[in-house]
Amino acid sequence: MRANRRATMISALILLCVVLAGWLIIASRDDTPTDRGSPQPPSIPSVPSGETTPQQTLRWSYDMRDEVLAPALVVDDAVVLATHHGEVIALSLDGHRRWEGTLSNGPGYGFGFDPLAASDGLVFATGQDTGLHAFDVASGRLAWRYKGLGENTTGAQIAQGRLFVAGSRGVTALDPRTGRQQWIIRLANLTPTVPALAGNTVIAQAQGVLIGLDARTGRQRWSLPDGGSSVVVKGNVLYRTTTSHRRDREVFAFSLSSGQELWTTPSKGLAFGTPLPDGDHLYTNDGLRLYCFEADTGRMLWRRRVSATPAVTRSLILHAGLIYVTNDRGVLALTAGDGVTKWRYEAGVEPYSLAINDDIAYLDVGSHLRAIDLPAK
Repeated sequence: MRANRRATMISALILLCVVLAGWLIIASRDDTPTDRGSPQPPSIPSVPSGETTPQQTLRWSYDMRDEVLAPALVVDDAVVLATHHGEVIALSLDGHRRWEGTLSNGPGYGFGFDPLAASDGLVFATGQDTGLHAFDVASGRLAWRYKGLGENTTGAQIAQGRLFVAGSRGVTALDPRTGRQQWIIRLANLTPTVPALAGNTVIAQAQGVLIGLDARTGRQRWSLPDGGSSVVVKGNVLYRTTTSHRRDREVFAFSLSSGQELWTTPSKGLAFGTPLPDGDHLYTNDGLRLYCFEADTGRMLWRRRVSATPAVTRSLILHAGLIYVTNDRGVLALTAGDGVTKWRYEAGVEPYSLAINDDIAYLDVGSHLRAIDLPAK
């Protein structure tokens, strides 16, 4: 019997060694090397040796009793957000409900995907086929409503004293104070994405093409093929990420003054998310990893794994020298220069979105909005 026990113990030890060896192999492959010539990334997302993650302070948590998919927006002394079933809710900065409005004509769902915008004491929210709504931030009163957008409306952008929004009928410019239409441009097969802004140019996407429109008149200035991407403008450069079937997945820089492509960096991984430019660097993510590129050349400087499981989109915010990115368990904060993990918040589940204002993070976790103190500078 002792021999049988000894044999059983030896077998168990061998099995344990095999499992441990397999785990070490998987862990060593978790963060694949960068392209040749690029610095090799350290293991991520663990905090570097010798550092500790600061303790987070949960200020408050508010149960919306509904999903909140778009980031909260802090306007004056209110936190405003839209729910999946078409409610617009304003909370005080200490987490108490102040007022509630509606985007729907009756019971329904499918709202709350598009980001909110605000200007001069009004907050703007779109509601599928119910149009663009302007609410008074202080009272919640509906100031005006514009119904001429058609279906598949997007969130609004504000620039040059105008409010820009896209829908199935085209791109529309409105007076943000009155909701009066200033111009509308009909675009076939318009992609339902929030218009990007570059000075006096409004950028929309239609039929796989990026189109630049004059912000004052709506007249087309230029077009760029292979759209279907996330777009952001910094200075005179347009950065975009694309998953076009006609070209490889890529990060792309385009000069708005010369009309020339500056650089393109292909990727064989997952689709890139919305790019985030900052000085000499450009950041983006693919649902699993955070990438840092040289803004002038497109050369990849580093990449860090930030999540154990992939996602279609990840919130990416630069604040006080740290890059905040949501992952499958909460939020990570990494230093902008070298991508070292400095802080984390464990929510327990994957957040829908993240917003930051005055060193407070507003995190949408299921039906709850959480207000969390960020790490001290």
